[in-house]
Amino acid sequence: YKQFILRHSGGDYRSLRFKDAMSTSLAKESNLDVQESCPAHVFINSEYWGVYNIREKLNEYYIDNHYNCGTEGVDLLQGNSNIDEGRKSDYLKLLKHVRTNDLKNTSAYAKVNEMMDTRSFINFWIYQIYFANPDVRGNIRYWKSDSLDSKFRWIVYDTDLGFAPDKIKRNMLKDFTSPTKTRWYNPKWATFLLRYLLKNETFKTDFINQSAFVLSTTLSKEHINKRIDKFKNLYEEEMKIHFAKRKRFQAYQGTLKNWYDCIQGLKYFTKKRTIYSYEHLQEKFNLQKPFKVSLNIYNPKSGTVKINHNIVKNPTFSTFYFFSELEVPITIKPNIGYESTGYSQKTIKGQSGDSLFINITFKKKKKSAEKVIINEIDYTNNCFEVFNQGDKAVNMSGWKIMDLNKNIHVVENLVLPKKRFAVFHFNPISNKIDTVLYQKIDFKLSSKKEKIELFDQNEQPVDEVAYKLKTIKKSYSRNIPFETFKKVKAKWENNNDLTMGYHNTSYTKILINKKESNKKLIFALVCFAMLFGLIAIYYLKRNKKKSINS
Repeated sequence: YKQFILRHSGGDYRSLRFKDAMSTSLAKESNLDVQESCPAHVFINSEYWGVYNIREKLNEYYIDNHYNCGTEGVDLLQGNSNIDEGRKSDYLKLLKHVRTNDLKNTSAYAKVNEMMDTRSFINFWIYQIYFANPDVRGNIRYWKSDSLDSKFRWIVYDTDLGFAPDKIKRNMLKDFTSPTKTRWYNPKWATFLLRYLLKNETFKTDFINQSAFVLSTTLSKEHINKRIDKFKNLYEEEMKIHFAKRKRFQAYQGTLKNWYDCIQGLKYFTKKRTIYSYEHLQEKFNLQKPFKVSLNIYNPKSGTVKINHNIVKNPTFSTFYFFSELEVPITIKPNIGYESTGYSQKTIKGQSGDSLFINITFKKKKKSAEKVIINEIDYTNNCFEVFNQGDKAVNMSGWKIMDLNKNIHVVENLVLPKKRFAVFHFNPISNKIDTVLYQKIDFKLSSKKEKIELFDQNEQPVDEVAYKLKTIKKSYSRNIPFETFKKVKAKWENNNDLTMGYHNTSYTKILINKKESNKKLIFALVCFAMLFGLIAIYYLKRNKKKSINS
């Protein structure tokens, strides 16, 4: 960090001293930009000043730290297009386009999506409305970078006035979509973008569905209470020191009892705020009572489920409430090598007040019939080989190779003849074998812990190898290129042999021993045949002699 700030929690400084840190940690779960936070005791000239929060400073360096886009070409604005960094011309173009075009028109709204990240904007207002944060008017901050996609995105910060128990019923959605100023915190310039964008049906649908998703997950009573308890446990012992030892000349800064009371105030707000938020959505958009969705995901680590384009991150978030007037997009994507069974629709649709049960199971696909194996991994030179065991050539084009870190290489233009090798390598290979096929990959291989999986064109598993090595040698290889061979069972060995592109040493030794054994057998058979021949000749001569004498 080039810069950081010490913050005493703004309007919350006499109460919790962590409200904004807690609130924004929730917003971060919806991919909104927030200031990371870390509590600390502050001493100035050896005198104790109490518990403060180390926070990221919102400037061009913040954008670069999070997006690796450099500091040049960053526009960072706040409020009514006030410049913190860069320029405001592109934001003014956005406002003009929204003001002068009919946003019900598809092409006009498509242009908006080119100029701003509408999902970021929607999430920003969902959280501010739920928090019942009247101070948002002065704390609307947004940015874009020419090095990225040049879309404006929104930052959630300074939410200390939110979560007030006396505002649990406050209809902030009505306030922030009012065409006229009704309160000090909703001047027309602050609500302009939200009001005008809601004229577009696509935006309005996404706003409603996204509100329902967030209220069912990140802003559910259960989830927020867990977050409150997490911050309470993090700060509690330190706040005892804060209230007992802070500098006496500072203005009144609360008591430990008040601190505990404020925590209960947070939980009181959380208890029914979600219920009121759904009622406010119903009132604003003339919606019926929502329907309930119970989602059960079996083996959730083996796939991804997205609802309204949000990843369902935690299987415990299994209950949702959506509105019957709208269809909610759902995407089910199994990991490579897996398939899904159960729910197969592209949207979720229910009747008002009903309960809908969705079961999704991710399971491994059937093993591929292709007889291609991983035969050796040269972890020192970042390459590995595969061997075609079968009796016919195999077209590996479109096959996928995945490592432990989920790096994926898609095989291109490779037909592997029978009983031949292919080598996949990260490092350049200068001495190549004519009979071996080679292909470059974009990831390295670990010499300590690694996993390589091979999948065919249908993403069916073909072969996989995993290792965890205590000693670094040169390669990790099979002893034989088959499951069994001459009563020898296949196994993997960590050794110092490098046989990339041809059979491994242990297998060639077996072949040599077999060849020597065959020579000895042939020699023995020849000797036996010669001995048998001599004996036969001896008896023939003997019988002939007896015949003459008689």
